[in-house]
Amino acid sequence: MAGKSEEKTIPFLRRLVEMLQENEDAISFVPGERRGTQKTVGRIVIHDRILVETEILPKYFNHASFASLRRQLNYFHFVRVGKGRQRGATYRHDAVIVMDDILRLKRRSAVEPELAS
Repeated sequence: MAGKSEEKTIPFLRRLVEMLQENEDAISFVPGERRGTQKTVGRIVIHDRILVETEILPKYFNHASFASLRRQLNYFHFVRVGKGRQRGATYRHDAVIVMDDILRLKRRSAVEPELAS
């Protein structure tokens, strides 16, 4: 059964999780937690944008563009927390508490349901 769920996982999300697990000094995942009805969402934190662009992105994806990574995160409903330069940039998603939650995300549709009616 585990094989089937892995097959349905979107390749970008699998690579993102691998990248987060293997490069914690440059880009990391900070898990959230659930306590009763309260929850804290997990976050992706960029510690070193230059290293992410020059060495890490080309290893996992066919590009070295931070803008492309940011766009992909946006397609999966990740939201940037705060403003300013990319060093220390943080992205969160309301449905992501632990890293495995990333693998269950769905890509945003081309037409949002509210606009379709």
